Amino acid sequence: GTLNGVSKFDGVTWTSYTVDDGLADSTIQVIAVDKSGTIWFGSRNGGVTSYDGTTWITYTTKDGLMNNTVNAIAFDKAGHKWFGTDCGLSKFDDVNWVSFTQNGLISDNVKSVAVDAKGNKWFGTREGVSKFDGTNWSSYTKSDGLITDEVTAIASDSHGYIWFGTP
Repeated sequence: GTLNGVSKFDGVTWTSYTVDDGLADSTIQVIAVDKSGTIWFGSRNGGVTSYDGTTWITYTTKDGLMNNTVNAIAFDKAGHKWFGTDCGLSKFDDVNWVSFTQNGLISDNVKSVAVDAKGNKWFGTREGVSKFDGTNWSSYTKSDGLITDEVTAIASDSHGYIWFGTP
């Protein structure tokens, strides 16, 4: 993902795609591939675009996305797509959109998203981390042990540890 679209490398040849090909916006902030092989591109101002190798589809606030600035993308085992935006979190099941804000999140500015082996969803924000187990929300900040409150990257390893990256 670049400031001018996306580039794909097959080991020999580079292929680039822009808004003329179907991207929602030139500035791509995050790329993720779901279990069906569809590629999802989160943009700075245009929402999120999916590409299945043939068809480009863009989703924006008009469709149900919380905000058109998409910072993070993750997928859970049920196939739900989770999009972290500057104004909250959106979950998409290919038909319905559900949005979350500070009624569960510690902050609406979601910078990172990860799903652990137990199915817990983790959301890094500018003010800490929120965890959603499907029913209950928990939040963690520097006072709980984070090195700082802003979390820009999250990963879950094979031992069940959750790793948090900060700026």
